[in-house]
Amino acid sequence: MSEIPASVSRAVFDRDNNQCVVCGTHRGLQLHHWREFRSACGADTEDNLVTVCWHCHRAATEHEIEIELVRTAEGRLVAFIKGRVRRWQ
Repeated sequence: MSEIPASVSRAVFDRDNNQCVVCGTHRGLQLHHWREFRSACGADTEDNLVTVCWHCHRAATEHEIEIELVRTAEGRLVAFIKGRVRRWQ
């Protein structure tokens, strides 16, 4: 498996304010393929990646939490996590 391009990683971390979109921590950050998993040939694109900490990444991978991203008409991304919402300016 190839590495996620550095430019894509940086763009995703920047978009997500360098914090986990689930719990808000700034520690142990990783990228999660949320729509199409890498194991199922999911793309390494900004629209398919989200910033999570290692703990929330495990929870998402084990289907303990669900993450959904939606882009608003204004171009902002909104992340929905089991009824919670977090917005980026």
